[in-house]
Amino acid sequence: MILVTCVLRGRSLAFKKANNYSLGNQTMRKCKTGSFASRILLLLVSVLAACDKDLPSNVDAKISHDGSRIAVIRHKSSGTEMTVIDVDSPQIHSSRVVVPALTRSANFGNSKDDVLITYGERHKDTPYTMHLAGLSLKDPRHTVTEYASSDVYLAFPEQLDDGSILVMSGLYRTKDGYIPEKIWWLVRPGEQVRIVGDPWLGLGGPPRIVGAGFYEVEPVYRPPDAGPKLHGWALPSGAVPDVSRFLTKDTNDLSCTRNGSFCLRSQFFISSNGEYHGKLTALANGKECPVPGLPPRIDRVNVAANVPVAVVVVADDAYRPRTVNVLQFASNSCQLTRNIRVED
Repeated sequence: MILVTCVLRGRSLAFKKANNYSLGNQTMRKCKTGSFASRILLLLVSVLAACDKDLPSNVDAKISHDGSRIAVIRHKSSGTEMTVIDVDSPQIHSSRVVVPALTRSANFGNSKDDVLITYGERHKDTPYTMHLAGLSLKDPRHTVTEYASSDVYLAFPEQLDDGSILVMSGLYRTKDGYIPEKIWWLVRPGEQVRIVGDPWLGLGGPPRIVGAGFYEVEPVYRPPDAGPKLHGWALPSGAVPDVSRFLTKDTNDLSCTRNGSFCLRSQFFISSNGEYHGKLTALANGKECPVPGLPPRIDRVNVAANVPVAVVVVADDAYRPRTVNVLQFASNSCQLTRNIRVED
C-alpha cells in the first residue's frame, strides 16, 4: 500500500489562450510523495506506451448526438486512425478521417459534422503538450482548429448544448513531480476555464451527461459484493443527476440519453473457471430488456445524446479483435429493433 499525504500549495495549472477560448489559472493540490512522483511518472509512461501498441483493446467508438453517425478510433504503433461511418441509411458508408498521430480521444460535437479531439505533441527541448481541438468533417482537408493547450493530459471532450466543452485532465505536471488527480474543466468561448466538481483519484472514463449534470460509474470488484461507486457533479446552475436506481452490484458502466429516458447498463461477472461474462441491459419507461446477440466481452458502451441508439465495442475475450456494433431501439421502449455489425 502506498500512503500519500497531500497539502495545499500555491501551484497553478495554466492553459494557453487559443482562438476565443481564454483559459486562466486554477489552484491545484500538491502531493508530497517522495518516490510516489516517480511511480506516477512510470504509470503515465506505461499508459502512453500501451497506446502505441497494436493491442486489440485499443479501440474506442463514439456516436453522434442524433445517432446517425459513429466514429471508430484505433490506437496503433503507427499512430491513431479514425473512421467515420454513416449508419442511418440502408447502405452503410465509411470514410477515413486524418487526425494527428498522437490523438488520445475523440468525440462528436453538437453536430454530426463536427469532431472534438485531444492529442499530444512531442517537442525536442520542451515538455509534452496536449491540445483540445476540433475539426469539421465537411472540410476535405480536416483542418484542426485548436481551442486550448496544456502540459497535462487531456481526454474525453463533451460538448454541451450551449457550445461549451467539458474536458478531463489527469496527471498534472509541476517542477516537483506529478499530481495524480482527475479534474473536469469547462471551457467556454471568451471566458476563463473553470473546474466543475471536486477532484478525485479515479481513473474512470468519459463523463455521462444527464440533465444539467454528469456522473461516472466506478466499478468496485473487491470484495465481489461491494457494488459500484457513483460520482456525480453539477454543471453551472444545474444539479447532480440521480441514476443510482439503475445500478446493480455488478454494474461497470451506465450510459444514458441526456434527458435520462433511455439507458444501457453494462454488467459483468467472472465464472468459477475464470471466464469473463458480460451482459448489456436496456432501461426505458421503468422496464428492463436484456440485449441479445452480443459476445461476452463488452469494452465500450456509448448511447447517443438525443435518441435511443448506441455504439458498443465488443469481443469474444480480452485477446480477440474488437467488433463495433450499432444498437437501435424502439422509441420509448427498451426493445432492440436492429443490431448492425459495422466494423471488425
